Amino acid sequence: MRRSYNVGRYDRLLTSLEKEVTTLFEREINFHVRLEKLKRELNLRYDWSARAAFETVDSLRDYTLNHRNIQSFLRLNGFIATDSEVVAIIRRLDSDGDNKVTLDEFAEAVRPAVPVPSPIPASTSAFEETKRASSPLRRTAASPLRATADIGGASHGSSANLGGAFAATQGSPARSFTASQTNFAATSSPSRRSPMRIDDESELVRGFKE
Repeated sequence: MRRSYNVGRYDRLLTSLEKEVTTLFEREINFHVRLEKLKRELNLRYDWSARAAFETVDSLRDYTLNHRNIQSFLRLNGFIATDSEVVAIIRRLDSDGDNKVTLDEFAEAVRPAVPVPSPIPASTSAFEETKRASSPLRRTAASPLRATADIGGASHGSSANLGGAFAATQGSPARSFTASQTNFAATSSPSRRSPMRIDDESELVRGFKE
């Protein structure tokens, strides 16, 4: 271990020490670059959840991440961590210095510095609006009923005027059917003629009465 000594305000460190500090900063920068890449890859997964990850590590249900459950989680995944390595992990995640990691601290630690778009749509309302905007019914300039009402002379008239205008232009299918029924009834149908004579029918009716 190197012996400590005082450095004045305008004094410079030894060249060897400056190189070591530069190497330390470089490694720290590279570490954060790799860490940020891993955070983005995690948050782009559809099955990623900070709470689920926190509860997976907290298998002992301590409701915080501490030395015991972190070391147990690493051991189950095939990594045997030393005590100093577990302490280093806790120090990086622990923002208030109480030697344990809460859910908020864990979520903040795994959140990327730059927000990434969610792989799942935020809501179905935006999708529904897109469907409605592309509907062919919404591309029409006006309603055919309103156009018929305008022909009748009352664009904002009552329902009676609208019905009259519609009936005047297109006619009522029910009335047309009634008229056709009347014409049909006036015409005799050969299938309705009885094969019996009038005398036979009278005799049959008399038999039912007796």
